[in-house]
Amino acid sequence: DVLYDLPELVDRFFGREDTVTRLAEILARRGFVAVVGSSGSGKSSVLRAGVAPLFRGARVVTPATSAPDDLGGEELLVVDQFEELFTAVAEPDRAAVIDAVLGRPGPVAIAVRADFYGHCGSHSGLAEAVASSQVLLGPMAEADLRRAISAPAAAAGLTLAPGLVDRVVHDVAGEPGALPLLSHALLATWQRRDGRT
Repeated sequence: DVLYDLPELVDRFFGREDTVTRLAEILARRGFVAVVGSSGSGKSSVLRAGVAPLFRGARVVTPATSAPDDLGGEELLVVDQFEELFTAVAEPDRAAVIDAVLGRPGPVAIAVRADFYGHCGSHSGLAEAVASSQVLLGPMAEADLRRAISAPAAAAGLTLAPGLVDRVVHDVAGEPGALPLLSHALLATWQRRDGRT
């Protein structure tokens, strides 16, 4: 369990603001949303750094580390890596976890890898919830990638070397699952920085 009450994370998360707003609106209206996308598409980041800080006391869990009795509450519950339910939770316990997630009084957001989307149909309540309230997360648009790179640097008072943003965006734009590569490249760049540049 990770407890989130860190609104400052919102100030560091850029590039998916429209998606975050849409997810928050769906949660306010329906109380449930499934974020579906390929591995590396940014599902976890959108929910952990974008959506969770908007809800006071949000909890982030994964199916493999959560018992059904621990899933109640009124705060936002983010179930990240929901596909673990089908890979790391024993078959007899799956229905209890799903029932606990769907039956809780507070809002729920799940992140599920696209290749496990069909598994959500194995439970009628989950199938209905996912089918009626989901957001498919595709690759980030070029403008959003630029913002995700440059806005945190600007907020931290850093200067980006000329051509850096263009080069990084060129390498990852339109590539599904490229966000972990982007993150690694930016971390490596930060570790090799020259002062504040």
